[in-house]
Formats: sequence, structure tokens, C-alpha cells
Amino acid sequence: MKRIISYIFLLVLGCTALTSCYDEPDFIKDNTTPTDKGSVPVSGNDLIDLANGRITISTSATAPNSYASGELISFELGFFSESPVKEINVYETIGAGTRTKVQTIPYKPAFSATDRLDTLIINYTVPQAPSRSVIKVETEILNENGLNLIRTFYVQVGLAQPTIAVKSVLNVPSNGVTAEGDSVVFNIALNESTTELYRPLDSLRIYSTVEGEAEQLVRREALTGNTLTRNFGVKIPAGTAGKSITYRFVVVSRRPKLTASASSTLQVTNPSPLSGQTTGMVTFDNAAPDAAAYNLLTRTNVPATGSDADKDLVVTSASGSAFTLGSKNETRFVKSTAAVYNAANHNSIAYQYLRGSATASATIANASVGDVYIAKLRGQNQFAIFTVTSITKAPGTGSPASMSFTVKYL
Repeated sequence: MKRIISYIFLLVLGCTALTSCYDEPDFIKDNTTPTDKGSVPVSGNDLIDLANGRITISTSATAPNSYASGELISFELGFFSESPVKEINVYETIGAGTRTKVQTIPYKPAFSATDRLDTLIINYTVPQAPSRSVIKVETEILNENGLNLIRTFYVQVGLAQPTIAVKSVLNVPSNGVTAEGDSVVFNIALNESTTELYRPLDSLRIYSTVEGEAEQLVRREALTGNTLTRNFGVKIPAGTAGKSITYRFVVVSRRPKLTASASSTLQVTNPSPLSGQTTGMVTFDNAAPDAAAYNLLTRTNVPATGSDADKDLVVTSASGSAFTLGSKNETRFVKSTAAVYNAANHNSIAYQYLRGSATASATIANASVGDVYIAKLRGQNQFAIFTVTSITKAPGTGSPASMSFTVKYL
């Protein structure tokens, strides 16, 4: 037993002696390059703006971060030096201007056991400068021996206060009135002056105020970019006929959160009834009468020699299994239902077309009896709705063929 204990003691002693042959690693010495004057400071941590949502600060002169004049940037500098540190200096150079020292911070030890570095929070305020100015910011770690290290980043001055303007009101019916149930589209320009650089956009908030009532938030839409022109649609609520309704658009910049607003007021009427109903017919491969095309505005047939601008509905082919139509102009079709047709007014079919606008097409691939189509006429905010009442085709090839329909119009 004594012999076993002796062996264990010798083994432990041997291991201890072996370990003592290796020095503990020295982080500072292992990462410092000495010179004849002493050592140079070392720093390599990512520069993160702690004051504005932990943004990584750009070290590229061609891709600087955008900041407003007067905005605070706060970042942590991690560094160490084998030689004594004297001070930390911050310099700025605006565009092609002169390099200016803007801050000197005497060195005070602030060792972080976690990072094994000295750490210092530096606050830098973006100076007053013209929009689009690029500013080079240099942070110098200066040793008492005169050796230094410089960390550099770049910012570009942008306007903090956004701008907003309602450029036009779109999707207003062709009769020029806005009714409850309408889908109205506002064309909004944000930060319209492209000669300026603006801060990134955060969101747009849409509010509505019906005459005599309190303002309400309609919705919020997220935004990206610095300059933007976009369409924002709203649906005129029920119960507003005979009243005015004001829409207020508020744009919010991302950092800092500053706002600007613009408003547009509409007078709301009752929905516009469709003023008429008529029947029509188009044919394919009939020598006479020449009725292959139809004008949905005048509700008359157009001869083959007529202008394509007038050909809203044209038979393009017929076979034993299909009857195909299309448009020769900007008229587009959205398939709908008998219920929509039966209850149609101008405002309701405009809304239904807008809801289905993603499927809008210049062609009707295979028309069948009972089909209902809403037509947006020639790119304008004028609409018609028609239902197919009959289709006749010759046996076999399907040609000659004809289609009858009933159309409601404004």
C-alpha cells in the first residue's frame, strides 16, 4: 500500500514540474509590437453606435452612415498598450476641409476583466454641415512615448426633418365625385427634394377625420429608404355621404423620430348609380355585319377598319371548346359574380375591380354564359360591368360564332 502511494506522489510531482516549464500566455505582450520607443497602442473592436439602436458605424468613405447635424453618436473604444497611454483625441474632417481636433480625453485606467482591455465610451456630436457632406472622424489613442493608433469612421450629413406632400388624388370616379365605399388613392411624395440627403424613413401613419367627429388612426405603414413617392389607398367609410372627410398623412423619420404631415379633404356623396343598361353582341368570322369589336363607351360595334383605340371588346378566336376575347386598347377585365352585377353601382364595381386588380387582364380566355366581367375603360377611372347572356358557335370548328351580353354603364 505504501508503495502505491509513493508512485502516485511521484506522478503528481512529475506533472507539476512539467507544467511549470510553460509560461502563462500574456495577452498584452502577445498582441503588442515593440519599437525602439516602446510599444504602439492596439485597438480592434467593432465601433457600435450605442445611442441609436446599436448601429455598426461605417469605416468606408464611400458608404457612410447618415446622421443629422447635432445628432449624438456614442461608441465604445476598446484598447490596450504595453507602454503608458497619455490621452485619447477625436478629430473631424468635413469634406475636403481641414482636420480639426474636437475632443481630448485624458487617459484613466478602465480595465475590463471580461474584454481584457481598457474601455472608454466616447460621445461625438455631428457638426453643422451642408446636407450630403461626408465627415471623417478619427479617434487617436496616443501614448506618452508619442506612438499612436487611429480608428476611423465616416458619417454623411442628412436632413433629420422629413418632408411630405400630397401630389394628387387618384382613382376618383370619372364623374368627379367621391362616394362612401369608394377606394381613393393618394399619391404621396416623401422627401421630395432629391438634391438633399435625408435621414432614413421609418413609417407613414394615416389618420381620418369625418366632419364633426374626432380624428382616428386608419393604419400605419412601414417605410424604407430616404426618398420615396408612393400610392396609399383608403376606403371611404359608410355613413359619410353629405360630409367632408380629411385624411392626414404623417411621415416619421427613423433616427431621430421626427415627423411632418400633409392633409387632403374630400367631399363625400352617395354612391353613383349606373345610369343605363343595354344589350350588345360581338361576332367572329361573319362577313356581314362587321361586328367583331365593341365600344363599351358608346355601346356600339366597331368595324374592322375602325381605330383600335375604340375596340374595348374584340373576339380573337372561336373553336369548338373556347370563345376568346380581348381588348385592343387599355381596357382591362376582372371577372366578378352575378351578385355584384345585380347590385352594381359605379362605386361598387370600381371597388370590386380594385380588389381584383392583381388579376386584371386584356384577355378573356374562355367566355361562358353567365360570366360577369368588370371593365376598367381605357386606363381611366370609368367602369362598366357586363354579363354574358348567350354564345352560339358552328359545330366542329366553332366558326362562325357570336356572343350576346348585357352591359350596365355610368
